[in-house]
Amino acid sequence: MSFWKEQKTRRSWLIAAIAVFLTTAGIAVFLYLSWQSYYRQKIYPNVTAGGLRLGGLGREQAEKILQEKIAVYYQNGLVFYYGETAVVIRPAVASAESDLAYQLIDFQPEATVAAAWQIGRSGRFWNDLAFLFLSLRRESAVWIAYEARDKEIEKILRDNLAGREEPAVDAALVFEKNRYLISPEKDGVVLDYEQTLADFRNRLDHLSQEPILIAAKRDQPRLTQAACAGLEKEAENMLAAAPIRLLAADHQFTIAKKELSGLIVLRPLADRFGQISPAIGLDPDNAGRILRERISPQVNQEPVDAKFTVADGKVSEFQQSHDGSVLDIDASFSVWEKALRAGTSSVPLAMRTVRSEISAADVNSLGIKEVIGIGHSNFSGSPANRRHNIKTGADALHGLLIKPAETFSLVAALGEIDGASGYLPELVIKGNKTTPEFGGGLCQIGTTMFRAALDTGLPITERRNHSYRVSYYEPAGTDATIYSPKPDFRFENDTGHYLLIQSRLEGNDLYFDIWGTPDGRIATRTRPTIFNIVKPGPTVYIETLDLKPGEKKCTEKAHNGADAYFDYSVLYPDGTNKEERIKSHYMPWREVCLLGVEELSAPAGPEEASASTSVPLLD
Repeated sequence: MSFWKEQKTRRSWLIAAIAVFLTTAGIAVFLYLSWQSYYRQKIYPNVTAGGLRLGGLGREQAEKILQEKIAVYYQNGLVFYYGETAVVIRPAVASAESDLAYQLIDFQPEATVAAAWQIGRSGRFWNDLAFLFLSLRRESAVWIAYEARDKEIEKILRDNLAGREEPAVDAALVFEKNRYLISPEKDGVVLDYEQTLADFRNRLDHLSQEPILIAAKRDQPRLTQAACAGLEKEAENMLAAAPIRLLAADHQFTIAKKELSGLIVLRPLADRFGQISPAIGLDPDNAGRILRERISPQVNQEPVDAKFTVADGKVSEFQQSHDGSVLDIDASFSVWEKALRAGTSSVPLAMRTVRSEISAADVNSLGIKEVIGIGHSNFSGSPANRRHNIKTGADALHGLLIKPAETFSLVAALGEIDGASGYLPELVIKGNKTTPEFGGGLCQIGTTMFRAALDTGLPITERRNHSYRVSYYEPAGTDATIYSPKPDFRFENDTGHYLLIQSRLEGNDLYFDIWGTPDGRIATRTRPTIFNIVKPGPTVYIETLDLKPGEKKCTEKAHNGADAYFDYSVLYPDGTNKEERIKSHYMPWREVCLLGVEELSAPAGPEEASASTSVPLLD
């Protein structure tokens, strides 16, 4: 009797346990499904980015509040302190020429929101269920998505803090009274830019505007006088080969003894274990400069690609192709140094052949038949320098061929943007200083090429809009900014035939005609929708020592912020229809003015930062 009673009790407990399990599982599934239903179009709770709570928000709402905080970052910038000296770096470089106002920091709120959206949406039921319960008590933070020009930011800091460092001095060769001596080394103090950039990225990761204190650190010399003792004789043996005759492409360049004496230096060499030892050799900087600046311009024959023009519907060559021959700088430096060690006075430098990429062997096989796309923009009101640069850029692209399946890079096609290429400079603001830069007007080229690629129906692989709305490129949303090396404008030639670029300047209008073989594709795009207009704040005044005290120079006008988009579609002959919504976000841009002062003052910041004048010294 007791046996059956015991079995009955066990069955009761088993049924009860199963009932509890099923009830619990049912509640869990119900909660999970309810959770999924409620947050179907929302970010899950307790998800943050840059100190902002995004939980419970839709994608567009989350992106909007991120953009609002980013806009404050653009206006106020990030303050770097070294002692009492402060340098303010804003995400965008300001200039009177809109094309030179480019981004040092490119925040990507859409990517940040996408990362926040994925939290709790792994697609694995039990993982997502566990997150449901954990998220009620635990915060999940995502880092801010961005791209930053670290090297340029470091350069801006170095330029603004020039003279505040005393780098260590290595033991060095000194040529006096026709013989070499070795000068003593000296310890130094430098700024810790590596740590500064790490702090900078940490601020960006969290969208923090907490000021950054730049630390100093001791700088030890790599070469000591004691370690270099006895190397003077080796240097004098190398000098005995003077004068040196450098031979390249039927040219001869003479390096006299006096000049050579300054080119022979002590250099630190590291072995495979990282141990530093001194060695006598050529100065890479100054000898390299002779090769690059004195010899290369006279001996180099750059390769030239064939260029074509269209007249009366017929394609003809207007620039013949030929291969080039250029000085191999690295190989020539090595040859020169080896010759000195061997006591040889005559040095044949190394040349290398560079093949042209496009020839005119068979112009009829290129498949260039008719205009298949046109890009147009208007630059009325542009100053003289800007007009000059637009023409220079347009001329550089005229007659350019794009191979089938090639990804066209506008930055690469334009080549070097400098005075030697015919461009004129404009002033930009970096930190607290103004500096001349080349490239004003080239975003007119970028925008016109963007519109030409759209009209042709080509896949756009890289494009970025300007930081703010520019009158030359209205309507908003149809512009493309470029700045070497990034951002670039790129598209793919997927027509199966060559494309030919022809540029036209007609008064204040720039045109790019794309010639090729029509394949029946039809490209369409809607007129841009412009919304979310935001007024800029008051004028930003940047103190500078480059102007007289009290003198004011405004380098950038105010612009409203906005968002814009248009729909782009390409219908191919096989019936395939590719659609894309191309979006643009423009920051509200305050007027920026330089104000001349006798002494730079520290910008307002947290009390502890502005009050701190001591700088940590790191060993």
